Parts: sequence; C-alpha cells; structure tokens
Amino acid sequence: MIIQSNLLDKFKKTKHSFFCFFFIFFLTNFFPSTFFYAAESVPPTLIEVGVEEKLGEFLDTNLNFYSSQGEEINFNSFFKDNKSIILSFSYYSCPMLCHLVTDGLSKALSDLTLQIGTNFEVVSVSIDPDDNAETASAFKTKHLKRFNDNDFDRYWTFLYGDEISISSLTKSAGFKYRYNEMTSEFAHSALIMIISPDRKISRYLYGIEFRPLDLKLSILEALNNNLISTVDRVLLFCYNYDPLSRKYVIFAENVMKIGGFLTIVILFSLIYFLRKRYP
Repeated sequence: MIIQSNLLDKFKKTKHSFFCFFFIFFLTNFFPSTFFYAAESVPPTLIEVGVEEKLGEFLDTNLNFYSSQGEEINFNSFFKDNKSIILSFSYYSCPMLCHLVTDGLSKALSDLTLQIGTNFEVVSVSIDPDDNAETASAFKTKHLKRFNDNDFDRYWTFLYGDEISISSLTKSAGFKYRYNEMTSEFAHSALIMIISPDRKISRYLYGIEFRPLDLKLSILEALNNNLISTVDRVLLFCYNYDPLSRKYVIFAENVMKIGGFLTIVILFSLIYFLRKRYP
C-alpha cells in the first residue's frame, strides 16, 4: 500500500510538471510576443506624445505667429468677432498624418451648414519651427483647392512661428508632441480642437475624419447660445457629447422632455378647439 501511494504521488507530480511544461511551451510558441514583450516599455519617440484635455481652461493666445503670406499675426486677433475657432496642429512637411487630418477637416467643412466667417474660423498651426511662408502657402493651397468659396481662403489661416510661441500654445492646449531626430518627423496625435469666443477650450474631436454633425454641434456648443438660431438651440438641446464614443449622441432625456412638452401643447390645443366648436 505504501509503495502504491508513493507511486501515485510521483505520478501526480509528474503529471503536474508535464502540464506546466506543455502550458509554457504553448505560450512561448503560439504567443511569443505576448509572453516575452507584454511588459515592454513604450518606445522613446512616443513618450510624452498625446493629449492632456484641458476643457474649460483658457488658451494662451497672447502669442505672435506668421501667416502663409508672411504677415505677423497675434493669436488674440482671432477672438475679436465673437466666433468659435477650430484649431488644428500639424507641420507642413508632414508625410501623411497631418494631411489626413486636414483633409478630413476640409471634407467635413464642405458639408457643414454653418457659414465660415460668420459662426467660426479655422486656424492651423505648425508645430515645426522650421516651417516658413513658402511651406505654409503650399500646404494651404493643397487643402483649400476643393473650395470655390473665397471665404475659406480668408477665414482658414495657416500659421507658423518660433519654438517659444509654438510651445506656449501647444502646452496650454494640452497637445503633446515629440520630434524624432532619426526620421526627422514629429510624433503627434490626430485631432482638432474647438475654442470658444472667450478663448476657452470647449471640445476635442479625435481622428482623421469628422462628422459634419459633430463639428456643427461642437461649434454651437462653443458659441454658448451666441448667434445661434432657435432651431440650432433645439438641436444642441437634443444632443450630448459622449466621451466614450467621442461623438455627439441623442440625449434621450431631453428628447423626452421636448416630446412631453409637445404632447401637452397638442392636448391643450385640441381641448381649446373642441370647446370652441362644441360649446
């Protein structure tokens, strides 16, 4: 009995060891990247790259930049006419991402029902201190060629500046980027920002494509009921920004409130009509 018990214990240990060996063999052969590199650190070029959202905080706007015509512009000048500002960061020698973001924005603007120059302006700022009027002008020409309206040429400004102004503006916006000396490129996120007329950061919209509805609602939201029609107020009342899906979605509670109000109005109108007709 003792011998049988010892043999049974050895068998159990052997079986357990075999199972562990098989499990490790399975992981290392079929999931090598997960097994060995799960704890691998973030590449140095991506450290400190991303967005630190600063909703409701003031943008540092007392900064000087230059337009694609080489004219010096103080960033405060964009906030004189009570309009929202769509702000994007890029660099004009970017091989791909900046063009995708800017092209996605221009497509959304082409389908937008709001009028540029009336409700909002667009400002694109280069994060590369080596950009100049020539590179800014070439970038602008490439992305505004879809528009026949001269208002886009007037109210979509492409800026470049020195490192101090760029750093101050991006830092206040929470936009973090890093220059990769090996590739001579900037690592940065794909997004646009909506700035309110009082210079506060109102919304971040992420990606390389933007729904015209999201763009419209974010502009209206930033205007804070200034220069907004009654229809737009109702539209803004019915939609809320969902940070998880990163888009505006119908706010059921407010829609129900409107539905309830309309139901009451219809009922009272019906009662009034019936009393008038059948006194």
